[in-house]
Amino acid sequence: MANNKTKLVFTTTTDENTIPEKLEWEADNNQKKECKAAMLSFWDKATQSTERVDLWTKEMPVGEMKLFIYQSILTSADALARATGDEGAAHELRQFAHEWGFKQEIIKYEGE
Repeated sequence: MANNKTKLVFTTTTDENTIPEKLEWEADNNQKKECKAAMLSFWDKATQSTERVDLWTKEMPVGEMKLFIYQSILTSADALARATGDEGAAHELRQFAHEWGFKQEIIKYEGE
């Protein structure tokens, strides 16, 4: 039986106050890619809780951060649907994302 593994590497360069200035990531020794923000979530089976690592550079504008959060909620809904098959719950999460995105002026309703 094959033992397939994937390696993800995250590199954070910080300033003297440990505020991220540069974030990079790579998977399976591919070329490093730079990003302005990253959110990683891990499910801890023992404690039945989510462990998180949230990073963003000081150059991340507020508007881009809100768009990042909006898109992250949408991709969470997609993951929920794939993992559980519960399209109803995924739809509710997408609706919330769209309502929040509209209130934050990230998106506009069609026809506006």
